[in-house]
Amino acid sequence: GGTGSGDWDLVNDNIPGFPAESWVAKIDASHHVDGRAYIAVDQHRMDDFTPHAYRCDNYGASCVDLSAGLPQDDYVKVIREDPKNPDVLYVGMEQGLQLSIDGGDTWHDLRLNLPRVSVRDIKIHPRENDLIIGTHGRGAWILDDIAPIQGLGDAMGSALAVFDVRRTTRWERWSKDSNLGMSTWQGQNPPTGAVINYYLEDDAIPGGAGRAPAGGGGGGGVTITITDADGEVVNEFRDRGRAGVNRALWNMSWANPPGTPAGGGRGRRGGGGGLPALPGTYTATVSVAGNQRSTTFDLRGDPDVGLTMADYQAQFDAALKVRDLTVNVGELIRTVDDLNSQVEAVEGQIRDADIQNLEAIVEQTGTASAQLMDLQDKLRRPFPAMGYRIYPRLSEELRSLSGNLLGAQARPTQGNLMALEELDAETQVRIGELNEIIATTIQELNDLLENYPKVMTRWSGGQQ
Repeated sequence: GGTGSGDWDLVNDNIPGFPAESWVAKIDASHHVDGRAYIAVDQHRMDDFTPHAYRCDNYGASCVDLSAGLPQDDYVKVIREDPKNPDVLYVGMEQGLQLSIDGGDTWHDLRLNLPRVSVRDIKIHPRENDLIIGTHGRGAWILDDIAPIQGLGDAMGSALAVFDVRRTTRWERWSKDSNLGMSTWQGQNPPTGAVINYYLEDDAIPGGAGRAPAGGGGGGGVTITITDADGEVVNEFRDRGRAGVNRALWNMSWANPPGTPAGGGRGRRGGGGGLPALPGTYTATVSVAGNQRSTTFDLRGDPDVGLTMADYQAQFDAALKVRDLTVNVGELIRTVDDLNSQVEAVEGQIRDADIQNLEAIVEQTGTASAQLMDLQDKLRRPFPAMGYRIYPRLSEELRSLSGNLLGAQARPTQGNLMALEELDAETQVRIGELNEIIATTIQELNDLLENYPKVMTRWSGGQQ
């Protein structure tokens, strides 16, 4: 029916090797070329278990056989053309999935972790760009984000290539309100974060073809840098980087500064667990062995939450303040611990010494220890920690406030902001107390020690 007149033409004779009594399982019209279609023929009912797949152009006037590179002991159920790249074809077979990136000249097994099942149909999600297959016996399967497949033909031959990063969403997640056991079923979600796909040629990898660079599981020769629309570095982390297509994940968070509890700075795979990044446009830059490639992408908040940009900014600003206070308090705690250890060591180093003011030194160490322990008790719960059975100190209050601020995508409440103001004031008081101990009690102890080793501190005075 190429003329549009409503007439139909039999094109069997135009298809090379077209079996007699063919069962045409699927016909897929091209997304890219008018008059082109792909034909899947399933002859297993005729005791023919060989593949039959064809491409026809000019509305069936000219056709070619695409089945030469397919497994010859398996038969075709469906063939689909990629909606973004006409050279990419997918074939569902009785025993799996095949891929071509050169228009059907060559084929490659795309089963990955897919069992040997019959692939009955194939779709590419128009928004998410996922490859979705329907199988007989093992349900529906999804290959998330096939941009690397669509761009692989152009990437091959390059030392480094970075594929398009699809729009990333900070989904709001919550748990069901009861344990439903096996009464419901759900599939596996895609990874949470921005998926950064890149291609590496063998020669681009430090240390040789396909080998993981030195440094262990979390390290590698590949550095991924995330910058915001202003060019500020938001996060930076390492990936292993092997020959071929690699998939890294940025967890949509800022890098934590050194000294942040349960965080750590840059260098952690995926970027660590810092503050959630604001919605906006970001750039992912992949660097390895002197090569560098970048791509931009959008990050959005959960559309069902409906927060404004001002709301997200208010949440971020409050959480950032809590994080900075947490770093300060962490340094306070470490400094007090260190000073207390040094003060305790003073008595040991002078115990057998012939010092005239020994009693004064011992008395001063006792005063210093008491003051330091009193301050430490205001900064954190004493050991052994017993959770809620012991009232929270400053560090626990900050941790609790951080959880309240970041527990959901929401603007900070007035109560949150009031608590933040109070904890900020308390932090300044504790910093003043430590500065006073160092300037008076510790200094007086050092004066008494004269030529003996002094109590030292790297305390910054609470200045960041």
